[in-house]
Amino acid sequence: KVVDTLLRHAIIQDASDIHMEPLEDKFLIRYRIDGILHDAMELPKNVSAGVTARIKVLSRLRLYEKRLPQDGRFKIQSDDYKMSLRVSIIPTYDGEKIVLRLLNEKSQILTLSQLGFLPNVLELIKKNISKPHGMFLVTGPTGSGKTTTLYTIINLLNTPDVNISTIEDPVE
Repeated sequence: KVVDTLLRHAIIQDASDIHMEPLEDKFLIRYRIDGILHDAMELPKNVSAGVTARIKVLSRLRLYEKRLPQDGRFKIQSDDYKMSLRVSIIPTYDGEKIVLRLLNEKSQILTLSQLGFLPNVLELIKKNISKPHGMFLVTGPTGSGKTTTLYTIINLLNTPDVNISTIEDPVE
């Protein structure tokens, strides 16, 4: 119930990430909203093991592995949303730190002009994606629109006569 509540509140608040960090005397939950981490709640330290186990089960990760980092994923949905969650678990001195990346699968694909690029940048992008080969590199902080930008460009290029390969770590 704790994990379900944390996820529901993060989705309602339009968070892009959930950070769960075991500290010496508490279990700190933070949401990244509009690129900024906000403290969401503090739970008793003894809750962390159960929350971690639940997330590992959902992500099909090894329950008893506590000394190595693990990455996984799972999906949740309701009538209101369909979310894909990317999971990263890292061992720390006080327990296992968990970061969940929330990706809304129902979000709409935008046009290039809707992304808000300046006109000269938009022309550069259009010129470069029309070339027959090459690479398009997008960088930036969490929540800056990297995935949205790439989905928009891939959607424009995705025709039967084009072969598209993406190199991502981790894969979204």
